Amino acid sequence: MMRKDADNLKSQKRLFVLLIISIAVGTFFRFYNLGHSAFRADTILLYELAKRQVPSDQIWTHWFEVSGAAGQMPMPAYLMQSVLHFFHWPPTPFFVLVPFAFFGVLTVLTAFFAGRALFDEWFGLILSMWVALHPFAVYFSREAYFYSTGLLGSFLF
Repeated sequence: MMRKDADNLKSQKRLFVLLIISIAVGTFFRFYNLGHSAFRADTILLYELAKRQVPSDQIWTHWFEVSGAAGQMPMPAYLMQSVLHFFHWPPTPFFVLVPFAFFGVLTVLTAFFAGRALFDEWFGLILSMWVALHPFAVYFSREAYFYSTGLLGSFLF
């Protein structure tokens, strides 16, 4: 009985270390050179809002006046401005993208728990590593839009 408990504890420690490695890998790919790529299309609007330092409450109450009637939803802009204002970060390309990259890292952790709930801990670990390395998951986490929160929400669901 003691041998089985010792093996189980060893397996749990190994799983924990591998999960930490998975999260570290996901963090690296999401934050490496963050802010060096060009903004495009709708993300240009978000970057311009950050540079103008529009207050978060105005994004909700005066969206069309603030955005120039862009026709997109204000959630990514609200999230970005709230984080920039809360931490008093400058509106640089890196800091504009940080909230979205952070939600991408949370998706890696959430994938583990979703996989564990579906099958077992090792499946959760494989799913977590897959999300940490998958090119689309990494790309969407580095984009100033609500793709990373959408992916996180799909794993929470």
